[in-house]
Amino acid sequence: KSASVALVFDPFQLHKEDASTNFKIVTVSETESEDEQSKFAFQIYSSETGKWRQSREICHCNQKLFKKNGIFADGSSYWLMDGDKTLMFNPETELSWLLDVPLPITEFRSIPEICIGESKGKLQCVLLSEYGLQLWALEDFFTSQWNLTCSVSLDKLEEENSQFLYQIAEKLATRDTFCWIKVFAFKDGILFLSVS
Repeated sequence: KSASVALVFDPFQLHKEDASTNFKIVTVSETESEDEQSKFAFQIYSSETGKWRQSREICHCNQKLFKKNGIFADGSSYWLMDGDKTLMFNPETELSWLLDVPLPITEFRSIPEICIGESKGKLQCVLLSEYGLQLWALEDFFTSQWNLTCSVSLDKLEEENSQFLYQIAEKLATRDTFCWIKVFAFKDGILFLSVS
């Protein structure tokens, strides 16, 4: 059994007349059911009551949590799955939803680097692949509609960062277990990545 935690609070969304600093914490726990599907259960902590409670919502999925960090955007918590899905949970309605990532994994010749983040209150998805570095913003979670908001070619990335990045296309195409570049997090226009 594994769990992941997400803070449900955005201090930058507070209005001046609303001095409340109440927050919630959502944990998602993953267990395997009898049919070998993953089962996700949610617990919610409220600072207002000082108590944890189990949500009745359970999500069944044939994927596992990819990165065990939750993103809070537009009133919901999101977790990236190890396939081409993102798990969403809304702590107010206590409903979960599986959304598709912007491009299916089968669209790529090699395994893309991927992370989710938040900007201007919207969920963002960063993809680094043979198509370059792409930033997608979630427009509608019911239909998994994403809009491409930024795209930078691999050649342009190398040109602007020649001290750290070179032969990106070749390295992305030949990578197996060692990943020389990883995208970790995205927040308000800033991408955190690691280059070995």
